[in-house]
Amino acid sequence: MMRRSLRTLALGVTVLTAASCSTEEPGLRCTELGCAGGFDLWMTSTNGSNVFDEGRYDIWADVSGGEAFVRCNVDAAGNGSCDPVEWETRPDEDITIRVTFGVPNAQNVIDTPAIQLHFEGLEEAPSGSSLFGPAMIEMEIDRDTRKVGQKTFTPEYERDDEFNGHVDCGYCDSLERELLRLDP
Repeated sequence: MMRRSLRTLALGVTVLTAASCSTEEPGLRCTELGCAGGFDLWMTSTNGSNVFDEGRYDIWADVSGGEAFVRCNVDAAGNGSCDPVEWETRPDEDITIRVTFGVPNAQNVIDTPAIQLHFEGLEEAPSGSSLFGPAMIEMEIDRDTRKVGQKTFTPEYERDDEFNGHVDCGYCDSLERELLRLDP
């Protein structure tokens, strides 16, 4: 009985030692977390009612060597809609811009109607992808051919190099937000 216990113990120690001294690298496992990063620009009105003035808003964005254009239309009641973003010239990086019009959800910094532009870029990582925000965004906004806003933004992102578990799985730049109040 004692021999069987010693033999079992010796076998267990041999297996445990072999497993812990393996020279093979374990497989790289990346998480599949969604990165909520990039750059949000909220454009609002400065008139006393915090409602956009009626008109056609032409918006130009210079970002990463490319120029994008979007048109939004606002009616007399302050309701609006925006066309899809069009790239006049493609950027140097893989940047996308999404546009929305309306009252932001409760998680955002303002509670008045706004035009939101969200900028983000993707690049390949060895075992996944990385999400980043553009380094500089130059904005110009006209309402019915009159300039109502112009500003350059240079967001400072916090980068998490191991966002998805390992540096090879991709990084995530933090979400940075700015507000641009348009002239009435």
